[in-house]
Amino acid sequence: MKNASLNALTILLLAIGIMACSENNEPEPPVATSIILVSGDTQNAMIGEALPDPVEVQLVDQNGSPIAGSTIRFEVSQGSLSAPNAISDTQGSASVVWTLGDDVAVQTLSVSADGINVPLSVNATGTLEKGDFYKGGIVFYIDDSKNHGFVCAIKDQSKEAGWGCSGTELDKADATIPGSGKLNTGNIVKGCHTAGIAAELCLNLNLNCFTDWFLPARDLMIQTAENYHTIRRISVMNGGADFSAEYYWSSSQSDSDQAYVIQLPSGISRPLPKNGLWGVRAVRAF
Repeated sequence: MKNASLNALTILLLAIGIMACSENNEPEPPVATSIILVSGDTQNAMIGEALPDPVEVQLVDQNGSPIAGSTIRFEVSQGSLSAPNAISDTQGSASVVWTLGDDVAVQTLSVSADGINVPLSVNATGTLEKGDFYKGGIVFYIDDSKNHGFVCAIKDQSKEAGWGCSGTELDKADATIPGSGKLNTGNIVKGCHTAGIAAELCLNLNLNCFTDWFLPARDLMIQTAENYHTIRRISVMNGGADFSAEYYWSSSQSDSDQAYVIQLPSGISRPLPKNGLWGVRAVRAF
């Protein structure tokens, strides 16, 4: 009887040992160590629109083998996603559709997962076209970088305003190139204190939550003529109004008695007396 009990105890101890060995020998579950970009980086799309292709990533372990069934998280600096999270498939892959935000700039999507120390970054660029309603006005000029330009107000600030200070040549108010209107405008208002002049109407304008409007320089005002029909149509569509005058002031002074106007829609530029009463439509830079 004693031997039987001893044998039974021996068998029990052996079984426990086998179980312990079995438990200790079970392989560790695979752990994700990297997120690989499969496709979708450096795409372009119109602001506010979805990228042409989804962004696809793959989750792998230290041996490069795919990790299935893990949560992959997506987060964007701007815009929106088809879903904030996705579960990796049998190939360790997951994808998301990215709709860009409203800025003309590089936007970033960050991809992360448990166990990943450094998130994966994916970049895309928002683009614009002339005629887009953007940053308070209508895009009518885009520079070579495609990231900057000018928008035109959706309505006139006056149909009959003077340029101001006829007989006085104002300092640093005669530049004509597209980027010089803001400086011209500030110098006109600084040097000419007549109320209601074209530059003052633009400088004091608060429209669509923007307050940095100015009277465009001659060459930029010519661009409004080149986009005349588009500006008219988009202005009305966004609660604005058509052009109300034939001639519009630029901020470019010609001499002490005259400043440049632009005829719409021809785009013809000519100096006219500063005390003439012509149209005003402000612009702002983005």
